[in-house]
Amino acid sequence: TADKCNGYGAESALSPPVTTTTTTTIITTTTAPPKTAFECYECSGPECGKGSSAVSNNCPSCMVYRNPNDQTIIERRCCWWSCGSPNSVSNYNGLETYFCTADKCNGYGAESALSPPVTTTTTTTITTTTTAPPKTAFECYECSGPECGKGSSAVSNNCPSCMVYRNPNDQTIIERRCCWWSCGSPNSVSNYNGLETYFCTADKCNGYGAESALSPPGKSDEKKMSR
Repeated sequence: TADKCNGYGAESALSPPVTTTTTTTIITTTTAPPKTAFECYECSGPECGKGSSAVSNNCPSCMVYRNPNDQTIIERRCCWWSCGSPNSVSNYNGLETYFCTADKCNGYGAESALSPPVTTTTTTTITTTTTAPPKTAFECYECSGPECGKGSSAVSNNCPSCMVYRNPNDQTIIERRCCWWSCGSPNSVSNYNGLETYFCTADKCNGYGAESALSPPGKSDEKKMSR
């Protein structure tokens, strides 16, 4: 407190002046337009899609599909029009095709998006059927007695028919013969030269047991008398 005590220099009692600095930062963001043209592999085969394989430039899209004639061969191409959606598989010209939009995105491995190859095996079977003409000559037993019609019994060849009948003098004896003319119908019993006779048309068909088609001994005579 004194006259003019606040004169020049009195400000030295005060704190130094405070200086405020304002810094302004301006950030500018530039957005590039989306890319619409790409570099795509343009080749096929096992080495296609690697390293220095052929490419096409300025492609709207890249694509991968299987060769329609050999599905184990991969085709990598530039798609110029009507391309499918990026990173999708669709039908293109009748073929399952994978589309993508990035440089060389159709390279080796991109085919994994496709279905496995279909392998078709064609087997051709040729069946030849030969129809032999009906047989008209047969081998027939030509003998009589209990051992006739078995194993190595005597036979006649080229017979039109075989026949079996009972011996007219002893009907317990079976006669097995070749029939040369006026034979009865195959697998039938009819009267032949006055005797009940069984006829058949197959090799040795008048063998042992064929006599079962005949009436028991004596019964054929009873049939005649009843008539």
